[in-house]
Amino acid sequence: MGAVNVGCAAARVSPGTGGLVHAGDAAAARRRFVKYSVRSAVFCSALAGTLTVGAEAVLRWIGPESVAATGALIALGWATVFMFQNQLSTSLINAFGKFHYVTAISAVNLAVFLVLCYLLVPGLGATGAALALLGTEAGNAAAQLATAFLLLWRLEHHG
Repeated sequence: MGAVNVGCAAARVSPGTGGLVHAGDAAAARRRFVKYSVRSAVFCSALAGTLTVGAEAVLRWIGPESVAATGALIALGWATVFMFQNQLSTSLINAFGKFHYVTAISAVNLAVFLVLCYLLVPGLGATGAALALLGTEAGNAAAQLATAFLLLWRLEHHG
């Protein structure tokens, strides 16, 4: 459900920001990108924080056998903060026509995820898998944000 909402919101941002990129207005594109990035981070962090506090109670309500998934649920909740940003960043990178950048970052993400799963799942089970996803999404966010701001900087300074 979160991925659908994330994609819809990111797609909504992309046409406006993409138009600014194509018009060469780096400052306006940066302002819009930062505005939506900050808003999404605050909103998603608030939801993840709420989930962190209430995860065990929610899972206990679902069924006592579900409480064991508390750590995984919390990690996945925080992963959505980065997932949302990654959708916004992907939209901006694609507006520059740099689809191959996103593909390269995705290939690295797969490798990182597999290594993290290899390291974390044997000892932590489902929580380890969720933490591997969280780590991968955080790394993806850092890579895509750096790429997005580099593209905006180039547009501003080199047209």
